[in-house]
Amino acid sequence: MMKATPESMTDADGLEMDRCFSTRGGVAYVGLRDRWPWYTKRRSASWPFAELRVADDKIVISSMFGKYAVTRDDVASISRFGRIPALYDGFKFVIRGDYEAVVFWALWGPPVRAAFVRHGWEIVG
Repeated sequence: MMKATPESMTDADGLEMDRCFSTRGGVAYVGLRDRWPWYTKRRSASWPFAELRVADDKIVISSMFGKYAVTRDDVASISRFGRIPALYDGFKFVIRGDYEAVVFWALWGPPVRAAFVRHGWEIVG
């Protein structure tokens, strides 16, 4: 029986499983607007029906709505969104040229934020 080495342990999205951060949470797909309110909610799923995976070169959010992948080449911004202290922290992902953003809701935000920083992703706010 052949034993897998860390270099060969990648998931279906090409993320190295031993080097990426992963957590469960909720997700909301929102339409971006140019006036107040700044977004409109289109579809959402609560905890634990979404998964966030953070690696050095890619972020993947998986849910019943499919996968939303963010790379360094196409990310317009990653920002804090609708924080509820001691309960939920939201992180909004916007891709260049897309009129829809994705908000990932984490039950406990500090470890998620630390994972973004550890993997070199800039968070605004």
